[in-house]
Amino acid sequence: MAILTRADLQDIDPYYGNCLRDRAVVATDKVRFVGEPVAVVAAESGLIAGAALALIDVEYQELPCVGDIDAARAEGAPLLHESQSGAGEFHDVAGVGETFGGNICHRERFTRGDPDRAFAAADEIVDETFTFPMIYQYAMEPHSAVARVSAAGITLWSSSAHPFLVRSELAHMFGYPHAKVEVIVPYVGGAYGSKSYFKIEPLAVAIACKTAGRPVRVLQSVTNRC
Repeated sequence: MAILTRADLQDIDPYYGNCLRDRAVVATDKVRFVGEPVAVVAAESGLIAGAALALIDVEYQELPCVGDIDAARAEGAPLLHESQSGAGEFHDVAGVGETFGGNICHRERFTRGDPDRAFAAADEIVDETFTFPMIYQYAMEPHSAVARVSAAGITLWSSSAHPFLVRSELAHMFGYPHAKVEVIVPYVGGAYGSKSYFKIEPLAVAIACKTAGRPVRVLQSVTNRC
C-alpha cells in the first residue's frame, strides 16, 4: 500500500496545465475546487484502498470563496491563486503568463477597423448577456492511466490524444529527461476533446513514485469523470 499527500511533492514541481501550470497533483496549500484530491491511496485491491481512505480524516478551514464569474471579478474578491502560474508546455497562446490582476488568468482582444466610429453610426446597438450551462463531452471510456516508475524512468499507459505533450509535462514535473519518459497510447476512439492534454496522468505517476517499481492504475468512476 502507498499513500500520497502534499508532503510527498516537495522534490517535484507539483503543478501542471497545458496553458498555465495552475493545477496541483493534490492540494498543496488550499483546496481550490470541489473534488480536488487531498490524499491518494494505492492498494492491491479497491476494497483495501477504500478501507484505507475511510481511515483518513481531513480537517478543512473554511475560506472566502468565489462562486461565479461576477464574484470572481468583483473588487476585493479573494484570489484563487495568489501568484501568477507559469506557462505550460502548450504555451503558444499569446499573452499566456502575463499578469492581469485579480482572478483574470488570460485575456484576448481582436480589433479591426474603427469600432467607436461604427457604434456611433449604428442605427441600433444590441447589448445582451448570454449564459450557458456546464457541459462535458463524455467519452465511452472513463479516464484511466497506468504508471510505473523505476530506475529506468517513467512508463505510462494512457488513452490521451496528446502523448508527446503528456511526456513533456511529466518530464518537467518529475525532473526526467524526455528519453526516460515513455508514453504508450492504446486505441483512442472518439473523445471530442475530453481525451486531450492530460487529466489524471500526473497523479498516476506521482503515486507510482512511492510503490517501489510496481505499476499503479488510476481509473475514474462514472460519478467523478469531470
